[in-house]
This record gives sequence, structure tokens and C-alpha cells, in this order.
Amino acid sequence: MSMNDAAKPGAIGGFAGGALMTLMIQEVAPKVLPKDMEPGHFAPKLAVQWGERLVGQPNLLNDRQEMLAALAVHLGYSAFMGSFYGRVRDEHRSLPVPAAGALFGLIVWAISFEGWMPAVGIMKRTTDEPPRKWPAPLMGHVIYGVGTALVFHALHGRRKK
Repeated sequence: MSMNDAAKPGAIGGFAGGALMTLMIQEVAPKVLPKDMEPGHFAPKLAVQWGERLVGQPNLLNDRQEMLAALAVHLGYSAFMGSFYGRVRDEHRSLPVPAAGALFGLIVWAISFEGWMPAVGIMKRTTDEPPRKWPAPLMGHVIYGVGTALVFHALHGRRKK
């Protein structure tokens, strides 16, 4: 089994994990989190708005179009990152599936929310926000990672090279 074979179910898992995370962020979190704990933004929408500014047309899309583009960006990025999960997980199976997924989700959070997104000016780092705002993005990424891992495992099974 080649690593590319594991990338495909990883990407599908990432897409599913991203959808689950989006549902949590958009529908569940606002109903259960106190207002002062909500992040106050949907990071993929900030990425779309950043792209609009980058091309010199900050109002290119209306709010609905930005949200649709943000969903596409989020699910595409989720699938892309999930493909890496599949490749790495196929070779390294020492952690139980949920633990590996949670760790993966936190790594994606660190790479994205603490790394490249602040570096290019899309958003502030999560850790630059008040600590009460940290749980939502962290938990969202844990949910993403576990969802990715469970779907990958269901599709790819326990196959070994």
C-alpha cells in the first residue's frame, strides 16, 4: 500500500472532519458558549476577506458570497490537511485513533491559527486573544481531528504495507 493510497481516505476524512467542525462552530458553539467565549469570527471567512484585499477588491463579494467561499475554502483546506493525516497515520499507528485524531487537530490548529494565518495577516493568533476565547478554536480543531481520524480509519481500515 503506497502512501498515496492513504492520502485519499485521509482527504475524505479531512473533508468530513471539516464539515463536522463547521457545524460545531456555526450551529452548536453559539448556542452553548457564553458570548464572551465565542471567537467572534469564522477564520475561513477572514481568509476570503484577506484574499479580496490581496487582489485590491475588498468588497468583491457580498456577505453571503463570502460565507459560501469560506465554506469551500474551509472544506478544501480540511481535505488537504486530512490527506497528510492519512499519509502519516498509515505509517505511524502507535496512538489510538481518537488520540491520534485529537493530536492531529491540535497540530493543524497550531500550524494555521498560530502559524501561517497570522504570519500573512489573515487574523491574530489565538493566543493573542483573551484566554477565555481559546477553548472554541481548540475544541473545534480537536473535533476536526477526531472526525478526520474516525473517517480515515473507517475507510482505510487497519491495512498495513
